[in-house]
Amino acid sequence: MRNILLLFMLIVIAVPLCAQSDGNRGQIVGTVYDPVQAVVPNAKVQVQNKATGAVREFTTGPEGQFRAILLDAGSYDVKEDAQGFAQRVYQNVTVNVGSAVSLDVTLQLGDAAAW
Repeated sequence: MRNILLLFMLIVIAVPLCAQSDGNRGQIVGTVYDPVQAVVPNAKVQVQNKATGAVREFTTGPEGQFRAILLDAGSYDVKEDAQGFAQRVYQNVTVNVGSAVSLDVTLQLGDAAAW
């Protein structure tokens, strides 16, 4: 019985600590659209932390959505492109602790830039 009580107490203490690891981060979420507001699946999304230079890359899902999670608070440059579309760049997107920045993007027709 004592071992079960000890195990229970460890779990009760550990769960909030794990949850706190996400609490000091933010995220950028959005949907990529074409000029007629149809979603763009498989678009490339690149998120770069301006302070550290760290880059994370994502691909939009079938509904054109992306989610960059567990980002440190700070300023980010966000690039999106897809085959047949011109690259779109958003500079100085500010991510705050515990918040989600919504960044819906409309790509214009054109040549995709090479990263």
